[in-house]
Amino acid sequence: MDFALEIENGGVDPGEVENYDEIKVQITEKLLAIKAQCPTLTVEPLIYHVDVAAMYPNIILSNRLQPVAIVDEQICAGCTFNKEANDCKRELDWEWKGELYPLSKSEFERVKLQLKHELEQSKQAEHQKSFFQESEDFAKLLKNRVKDYARMHYNHVKKT
Repeated sequence: MDFALEIENGGVDPGEVENYDEIKVQITEKLLAIKAQCPTLTVEPLIYHVDVAAMYPNIILSNRLQPVAIVDEQICAGCTFNKEANDCKRELDWEWKGELYPLSKSEFERVKLQLKHELEQSKQAEHQKSFFQESEDFAKLLKNRVKDYARMHYNHVKKT
């Protein structure tokens, strides 16, 4: 209860709670009742603690572990492995690495509008397609058009 008040509720002092002892007795009684009803569990848990700090970068990437493994102080305080014996508090610097097209938003919107206009003109000539087929085709055509635009205007397709 102290943890719930101090950490999860943003630093509330247990002395400030009026019926702290009554609630503690109620919770204790309910837990003892559950303990009396249920025998000891022999099921192995499927929760794994992954020590990302001890892994090499290629292992992190091959297992698709992302910076969600990095926690803040509140999440770390609630971890069952938050003990002095476990050395899981090593902080790492993470950088976002990715590839993106060098177009600005306005350039992208212009390319998109141009493609829509061309497709609408060609649609009048041919029969109507289903919505899903049309959206998949449009996404592929838009990606190719953006690549071509980037190659023509920026001399490279992606920026890393």
